[in-house]
Amino acid sequence: MVWEYETPTILMLTQCTEAGKVKCVQYWPEKLHDSLSVGEKFRVTFSSNMPFAEYEFRKFKLENLSESESKHMTVSHLHYTAWPDHGVPDNVMSLIAFIRHVRKLHPVSHQQPLLVHCSAGVGRTGTLILLDIIMQQMKTEGTISVLHWLRNLRMQRMKMVQSQGYKQKGAYIATQCPLENTVADFWRMVNEFQCGCVVMLCQLQEEGEESSCCFWPEEEGESVVHGKLSVKLVSVKTHGDIVTRKLEMVEGAARLNRPHMVHLLQLTSWPLQGLPHPMAILSLIDQLTSTQMRCGNRRTVIMCSDGVSRTGTFLTIHCQLERLKTEGVVDFLQTIKSARLHRPGLVNNTTAEFRRFESHPGQFFSLEKELSWV
Repeated sequence: MVWEYETPTILMLTQCTEAGKVKCVQYWPEKLHDSLSVGEKFRVTFSSNMPFAEYEFRKFKLENLSESESKHMTVSHLHYTAWPDHGVPDNVMSLIAFIRHVRKLHPVSHQQPLLVHCSAGVGRTGTLILLDIIMQQMKTEGTISVLHWLRNLRMQRMKMVQSQGYKQKGAYIATQCPLENTVADFWRMVNEFQCGCVVMLCQLQEEGEESSCCFWPEEEGESVVHGKLSVKLVSVKTHGDIVTRKLEMVEGAARLNRPHMVHLLQLTSWPLQGLPHPMAILSLIDQLTSTQMRCGNRRTVIMCSDGVSRTGTFLTIHCQLERLKTEGVVDFLQTIKSARLHRPGLVNNTTAEFRRFESHPGQFFSLEKELSWV
């Protein structure tokens, strides 16, 4: 393939072995200047190696031995080694530096294709391609459209840039919003399961009753302590019906432990009975998707006042939209039945509301196309 498409640059985003499992067979020689025969047609020679802090820059000589007169080409191999499977690099700036190095060697105007691979060819591969695209867009247009380009990528290769959804077991935790006597337990759960996002589908007070206590600090920069955990409010942003809070959680002494970042997304327009406007749900799903990508697709907590009604409805809509995009079909009631095996009572209003969406899934899908995250 490299020879056929005259590919001068290969980006490798996985280690050959990760967590004791073989993720990629090493396809180049072990030692510098050694050669490796590939079948009867090709030979790869390890020409040079330049190590950097979090990636290696190798050069290979690829020879086609089947020609009457031996022909060869030079292939640049950039191997990023600091990106864990199902995670994100610790140093994001090193990934940006990696992409800049790539584009210096292989500019956008280059006629030949760029080959990118990880272990499965969709998660880290898709994320790097997406990051490269939006870096180019920012450079030329001064703006970015993450989900627009994500959809374009997935139209060409299904599952590009893996995100949590109906395909991933254990991606979500459905629970009730914390009250005063359960706040410490709530934050301990978030810490123990290393959750990256919390989605809150209610307000603190609804119809004159408490739906949740305020389990976050009220002022930016303020911290509160729950047992061994310290929770600090880093920032607050409001966009329409959605309030986004960025929280920093530290266990024990801050100087000894790395902070755990948690993104709290609160939808304020979902009434105790009924549904909000479909666009509000889709906006929340868009923000959740982009936030999950930034925090490495860690577990997400979904919660409301009772932990089953709005929580189950949101999860069902979210999962069915993912299924609609992937398989072209929806089945709300079967999804609810399966979900109730894990959490009895999940979604307690399945009749009129869900029959409306099941009869007209295009209403959600067409609305979703109108959204763009900038």
